[in-house]
Amino acid sequence: MLSGKWFSLIVLCAALIGCGDQSEGANAAPTPTSQPEEVAEVAEPTEPAAEEGAEEEPAPEAAAAVIPPFCPTDGSPNAGEQVGDHRFTIRAFAEGELAAGEVGQFKVHVDAAEGWHVNQDFNTQLKVRANEGLRLDGSIIASAQAAEFTDHHAYFDVPVTPQAAGEHRAESCLSFAICSDETCIPVAPSVAVVLPVQ
Repeated sequence: MLSGKWFSLIVLCAALIGCGDQSEGANAAPTPTSQPEEVAEVAEPTEPAAEEGAEEEPAPEAAAAVIPPFCPTDGSPNAGEQVGDHRFTIRAFAEGELAAGEVGQFKVHVDAAEGWHVNQDFNTQLKVRANEGLRLDGSIIASAQAAEFTDHHAYFDVPVTPQAAGEHRAESCLSFAICSDETCIPVAPSVAVVLPVQ
């Protein structure tokens, strides 16, 4: 037989544990995934098969508030000149010739696939890194500074000043949300471009 002191202690612990479980269940808000999805280099677009036991994607209003962490552009295995999947395509490219010591630019374009759109309310940002041969005017470009930003696409012009002739690599990571009528998904694909400089 338990003494009165031990019995009271056990009852108190059980009550506290029970209250903790109840308050967590009653007050806890669902937390959308904050990690952006991995995006592979573009091949033929295919519809992904539904995986058994996969978590549901966040609702459009929940995903719009999610800001992915800084994109891992350094040495990213998926940083090609063009990446994407069945929802969108993102590509980086030079337009025109670049000359050492002169301001030029390269472009980063994302296009939504049919049935998808770029979320206009999401905190969209293009983050850029370059090797020592390129000087950037800024490493982050917000959607308000985009050349074009619509439901169907987001186009960014990235100003650079090459420091010397040769080939110079620039990497870009675009944090944005791609949405359908049913869902919004935060993504942060990386693209890279090699810029030939005269």
